Amino acid sequence: MQRDTVLRADVLVIGAGAAGITIARSLAGSSAKVIVLESGGLEADDATQALAHATEAHDEYPVDLTRLRFFGGTTNHWGGWCRPMDPWVFEHRPWVSDVGWPIGAGALLDYYRAAGEIVELPTDPTGWQWDWRYWRKQLRKWGYDVLLDNDTVGGAMFRFSPPTRFGAKYRAELRDARDVTVVLNANALELRTDASAVHVTEVPVATLAGNRFTVEAREVVVAVGALEVPRLLLLSDSTRPKGLGNDNDLVGRYFMDHIEGSVGTLELADLPKGYMGGVLGNGRAMLALTPAAMQRDELLGCAVTFDTDDNGVAKYADDATGVAATGVGKLRTGHAGGASTSVDVHVRAEPKPMATSRVVLTDERDALGQRRLELQYARSPDIQSSIQRTLEVFARELGRAGAGRMRIDLDDTEKTRFEIPTVGFHLMGTTRMANDPKRGVVDGDLLVHGMDNLYVASSSVFPTVGYSNPTLTIVALALRLADHLKAKLR
Repeated sequence: MQRDTVLRADVLVIGAGAAGITIARSLAGSSAKVIVLESGGLEADDATQALAHATEAHDEYPVDLTRLRFFGGTTNHWGGWCRPMDPWVFEHRPWVSDVGWPIGAGALLDYYRAAGEIVELPTDPTGWQWDWRYWRKQLRKWGYDVLLDNDTVGGAMFRFSPPTRFGAKYRAELRDARDVTVVLNANALELRTDASAVHVTEVPVATLAGNRFTVEAREVVVAVGALEVPRLLLLSDSTRPKGLGNDNDLVGRYFMDHIEGSVGTLELADLPKGYMGGVLGNGRAMLALTPAAMQRDELLGCAVTFDTDDNGVAKYADDATGVAATGVGKLRTGHAGGASTSVDVHVRAEPKPMATSRVVLTDERDALGQRRLELQYARSPDIQSSIQRTLEVFARELGRAGAGRMRIDLDDTEKTRFEIPTVGFHLMGTTRMANDPKRGVVDGDLLVHGMDNLYVASSSVFPTVGYSNPTLTIVALALRLADHLKAKLR
């Protein structure tokens, strides 16, 4: 491509990860001309990956390990965990956040089904069932008692993608699409607008090899991760000094990640044949409080698993985790001097959105002259309290069920902060959705407030997150946005 070339399209998609590739595939054949910009090539390389370098203000979050900057994006190393957001995540929960989702769970129902096909969830007889009531019936058909299943405690089912590597899986399809052009090693530098700062008019692009060109498009979709989305919006300050979508100082705020780790020990009693969470075919069940129980005690979402130590059933034997009925049988031998009956208690906890948990631009520059990011990661002390109280409910219910006694290893906020250091590398929340532009960066259609042709397709738009992995929801939202763009372009 010659230097200073101007490319034109109906839709420009910046980023070729799960969201960008999904949008491009959905728009292919719709008569819309699509250009996709991908920062990297078909394989990882150190020079391009270095463009993603960011610092962490407190040296606690491994920010440089979280992103991959080549075709397929972070799907090149994701683990394949899939689960829709629960309906209660979409609701406004005042004890969690000042906003709920501007769309309801029903708005994504059909898109979740389509997303399941895209990530290649197996079409087994369960039909991608997520409802715990279905699995409770199945377990009883298979001869298991379901422990901890009442108005207070239920289950949460996850399914597994192979995992699908979007860059490899859909490369040929996009290459052969007549109306889709993928430009590799192309880095969007900023989003330039008209004088009113309402309409994106052009996007300057640079390569590490020194080439420069421009893309003009009717509609622009920023489909990069929850760190790079705010970075690009903040860098686009030629007509709005604070950056695009940032009139209310919200771009980059409310950064979130799931908190995961060992929080205690469960000493099992002599149990009947019972199920306490584990692998079910292509499913993985965790135990969780019911929505009513969470609302009653104003708790954040928290899924719990019970994993054995090295003296019991191996944590990942046969790719399984958790204590299923067969594992309980082995653990019970500990009363006769055999394997241990002690199992670790692990949590996957929902973060509480905090305005002080944010990304900001620094004065440090990358190889393209762009300002780098600093992540100022913060956790609310409410998370510690919520996990503690959730575990106390579980301990009480375990005792009532005769399952055993739980020791909770959380003493105070400071200890919790470092005793649960693990995060899911699920970057979310930096350009959150809200109907009110004073509370969010994009609206329910993912259009940046104050703009007429700039959209965001990323986990950065999540206002709250529950404990589900983000990829399936990213794909579902991307499909919904693609339908919106098709209708707008007609």
